[in-house]
Amino acid sequence: MRVEVLSAERLREFKSFYLRHMGAKINGAFSLQVDVKDFSPDPNNPTYVVIDEDDRLVAAASLAIRDHGTEGTTTSFRFFHSEICDPKCYELLIKAILSPELTV
Repeated sequence: MRVEVLSAERLREFKSFYLRHMGAKINGAFSLQVDVKDFSPDPNNPTYVVIDEDDRLVAAASLAIRDHGTEGTTTSFRFFHSEICDPKCYELLIKAILSPELTV
């Protein structure tokens, strides 16, 4: 398994992954499916994916970074999910989030 910054080539796969696992739930991340349709990763929306040996997206983490001006910046998880039961997926995602080498 390997972790990657979400690329344009995998964006459609990420959106499908997200809708498959969270589309039926309203958790404040994307309030409507139309929101995820318009989503694209950028420095305020860093997104990381775990790719398995078959080149398939099996886990993802997406952050929402919001600048509140003089009140500072907040960061929250938009999405953090693995469809396989392997702690390594979460470890890879956390390391990617904390790694300054992996940037959007």
